[in-house]
Amino acid sequence: MTKTTINIGKVAVPIFIIALIIFIYFGSENKIDPDWNSTYELIPPKVKTLIESEADLQSLLENFHNQQFKNQSLGYQLAADPFLPTMEFEKFKYFFDLLTKNKYVVFSSVTGTGSSTIIDRIANLVALDKERILKINCAPQFDLIYHKKYIFLEEDEKSKKGELLKFWDKCFEQPDKKFIAIIDNFDKINPETFFGPQIWEKLADQREKVFFNGEEINIPENFYMITTTLSGIGSRVQLNNEHFKRLGGLYFLPPSTTELALYLNDKKKELKSEIDSKGKSNIEVKKLREYEALSNKENMHKVIYFFEKANDLIYDEYSRGLQLGQWNNLRKLYIPEQFDEMVMTFVNHVNATNPEKKLTSDSFENFFYSFSHDGKLKGSNFISTSFEVFKAWGFFTEFVVAASFAIVTALFSAYYVKKRKKLINKYLSESENIYQKYVASHLHSGEALEELITLKKEIDQDAKNGKINYAEAIFFYNSIRDRTQAIEITRNINQSFMQLVETFLEDNVISKSEHKKLNSFLEKIKFKIPKDDYNRLKAEVKKVWDEHGEKK
Repeated sequence: MTKTTINIGKVAVPIFIIALIIFIYFGSENKIDPDWNSTYELIPPKVKTLIESEADLQSLLENFHNQQFKNQSLGYQLAADPFLPTMEFEKFKYFFDLLTKNKYVVFSSVTGTGSSTIIDRIANLVALDKERILKINCAPQFDLIYHKKYIFLEEDEKSKKGELLKFWDKCFEQPDKKFIAIIDNFDKINPETFFGPQIWEKLADQREKVFFNGEEINIPENFYMITTTLSGIGSRVQLNNEHFKRLGGLYFLPPSTTELALYLNDKKKELKSEIDSKGKSNIEVKKLREYEALSNKENMHKVIYFFEKANDLIYDEYSRGLQLGQWNNLRKLYIPEQFDEMVMTFVNHVNATNPEKKLTSDSFENFFYSFSHDGKLKGSNFISTSFEVFKAWGFFTEFVVAASFAIVTALFSAYYVKKRKKLINKYLSESENIYQKYVASHLHSGEALEELITLKKEIDQDAKNGKINYAEAIFFYNSIRDRTQAIEITRNINQSFMQLVETFLEDNVISKSEHKKLNSFLEKIKFKIPKDDYNRLKAEVKKVWDEHGEKK
């Protein structure tokens, strides 16, 4: 029974250590970030843009207005007024459908998302004519002024309709047409003050009666309204459900990594076209550098991936409103030397709001790790995530104490074995390298012997410090001794050969018998010296005989 137990123990320990090593190896393997692959697929983007969607835009237009237009490019032309933006068609359709189905919407965005661009194009398709679009741009502290200008205007102690109420009159005058108002930056003023209490209530309940100079004020059925806010920064009024009940649902326009990729791809095409038309020699160095950066897939992936992940981090740890959009000036920072500037653009943007926790370049350390590890997420391995789970459960200390002993023991054993193996390979390799350099005539015999002596001193020191044991040191000494003897034998043979040649050449003639003695000498030492040395000496005999042989 005891013998069986001992045998099981002897087997179990190695199995446990092997299993532990395998567990650590695979358990410490980090996972690849899904965003790493998805952003790589954006080079180039495989999406349908507005420029490729003429028929789709026309269909969108005709379905909304419930009529066919003679001009089959009208939808495209309206979307391209004043220019056709770089945008996914599906994104445009999504926000267009939100408005046309709800009539009133609130679009919230951050700096550089291109919200004004998409809203203007949506308004063009809704109204068909600039005359049926009313744009109101809001600025802080002008609440009452806007109320008087757009709702009720008082002149000479008489009240007159403001521009919005006159706009509603136009809606009633042309019931078969559609009209739209865009109120930009509405969070910078008080919406209730802008509309006034009566119309504010009517927006919540159409049954509310509002009169102006004896005339009842109603909101037209063919009237649409887009309200915009800038999320996070500069808001004077925090809109809530009472506002959304009147102004429409809140929808966020997030930063678009896809549109950034589209912009970079278009920029690359633009530069390529210029280079092809003018010739490379006629293009500025700066533009050539830009084209090179845009053509480097690895560089583009780094830019696009960082844009995506930096915005995700800001959203998670700070605020959605502090993200940066794809049309911010950072889109121009795609040359490798500008990457640090791109990083600092995010840092400075967030820190300008004086957050309690400052954003620094170190905050993006995990993304930098992914750059150099093929997209792997730092700390995403099984072991790291398990630690976090144990922390959450409150068992972390007990787990660490129990696991540390086994892990440290296994790691120390593996480290010790690996280190000794590395040290052994180092000395064997260095000894062999010195000898091979000598054989290849890269080192003279004296230099080779000196390097072997230096290597022996290193071994002496490691033996004294306990890095290698006595048996290993003896093994290395024998190896060095063998190399040293081989070099010394070769050196002595060389010296003997040269002395023999000098003796035979005292009369400046090599006789046939002397030539025969030289060849006999070579045959005797043929297997005592390296092949290269033997061939060199053989060539030397031939040369001496050709120049000084008695046959001449």
